[in-house]
Amino acid sequence: MTWMTWMTCTCVALLMVVSSGCARRFKLTPEELSRLDRKAKNPEDLYAYPHRRFIVKYALDTEKSFELGRTVKQDVQKELDIKVVLRTASGQIIARDESNGVPRLWLSFSASCNDQACAYGFVRTEDNLYKLAFVPDRPGFKLLAVYRRNERPRQKMKKGKVSALGEANEVFLIKRKRRVKTIHLDVKKRIREDEIRTIEEEKGR
Repeated sequence: MTWMTWMTCTCVALLMVVSSGCARRFKLTPEELSRLDRKAKNPEDLYAYPHRRFIVKYALDTEKSFELGRTVKQDVQKELDIKVVLRTASGQIIARDESNGVPRLWLSFSASCNDQACAYGFVRTEDNLYKLAFVPDRPGFKLLAVYRRNERPRQKMKKGKVSALGEANEVFLIKRKRRVKTIHLDVKKRIREDEIRTIEEEKGR
């Protein structure tokens, strides 16, 4: 066996590229939004996701009949319109403006919605997150409630300040004893990590 043959058999060098990556959620902050703005070819290419599912309930009261007598009889039919925005729903940022001097993003979660009138408004709060503050009006309907995750009474959200009365805007929230629960925006990123490995097998002398 020659010297070169012996070296080939005892030492094998392999060059491998190992790739890994998965989509992860990150909170949408002003810094992250600015970074995405610089990377986006078109402003309409930007999407965000609610970090929790939320439900918006509207009602339309229609008077069916009305009778006078010793006892007034009134029949009312209530028509409900319920919008469920899933945590996995991608919302397109279709407009931007300000509310009380604070940046506001308008997101459309429906392919049929292309303007601000049917979009959901998220305002930036003091913790640098964009939180749900405005839901669209429904012609002829009135807003009944906004829920976080499900329609249980304890999940009903109200408008209020997150942490301080001096904040510029109210957002939809649930106040607990130890924390305040809201709906903020996330972004999804697929981060690819490449490893270049050089593997040498040492078989001994």
